[in-house]
Amino acid sequence: MYTQYMDYNKVYIRFIESRRGQGIAGGEKHHILPRSLGGSDAQDNLVLLTVREHVFAHALLAKIHGGRMWYAYHMMVCTRSRPNLRAAVGRGQAMRDMYAGAPWRIDKIREEQRLRMQSPEARAILRAAAEAQWGDRELRSVQSHRVKRWFAGLTSEALAERARAIACGVAQHYENNPDDRGRVSAQSRAFWTPAERDRQSALMHDLWKDTEYVEKQRAAHRAAVTSDDYRKRMSTVQKAAGERPELRAVRSAISTKRMQDKAVRTALSRKISSLVWVTDGRSNRRVLPDEIPEGFVRGRVPRASSNPA
Repeated sequence: MYTQYMDYNKVYIRFIESRRGQGIAGGEKHHILPRSLGGSDAQDNLVLLTVREHVFAHALLAKIHGGRMWYAYHMMVCTRSRPNLRAAVGRGQAMRDMYAGAPWRIDKIREEQRLRMQSPEARAILRAAAEAQWGDRELRSVQSHRVKRWFAGLTSEALAERARAIACGVAQHYENNPDDRGRVSAQSRAFWTPAERDRQSALMHDLWKDTEYVEKQRAAHRAAVTSDDYRKRMSTVQKAAGERPELRAVRSAISTKRMQDKAVRTALSRKISSLVWVTDGRSNRRVLPDEIPEGFVRGRVPRASSNPA
């Protein structure tokens, strides 16, 4: 009952005033009036807070202003870029505080964002921004270096295990949420229109016309497939695949079908090679030795020349 009549605005003002002028070593800068609400980066709008105080300040702002401030609080608590947050706030306390006060608000914000992202205008803006951003070769090189450095820190076994876990998680999610699966499938069909396919195809054609890019890709592929790590990884993948009974059954069926096709081809080849020529004096044909028609005898008559002398 008490929280229903608490003046969070007054609590926030008193809290900020009590923290002004304190030199906190390693403190985080907090915008007293958030930039999303019109605040600036001026010194009189900044205050240094500890991690726990920063979370507390944003919780008060969410209580005061609601809306997007709840989303900001959610991102602050849940983001992986703040590894010291759990130690500062207490194990799981930040999550308990957040969901105790605003689970429905966060769900509402997520739903609003999802609907907003489905609009063609928003997608067009994001697509144009992404194309302009990734048109910078220097940026692509930096991002590629970061990804390579991340993969270099993983062994092939750890990488395969992580990929397997992600795939299993996605499959489990769609199995438990058929509506999501249908929604994603519908979005994919709506996106890949004939015009979009032609556009993507033209982009790929233009990309592979760049001889420098092609040579770089070929060199990277040669280096990858000839490395010992690649061979070990492929060996591990093949062994793991061979242990799956459903995959063994599929391979066995494919092998049986191939053998049947080969037997049919062999029988047909033998049948063709055993055919003999027969003639009735006017025309020639090839038949099996035991299927010579009446009026025909073995042999061939030469065809009439098209240019008689």
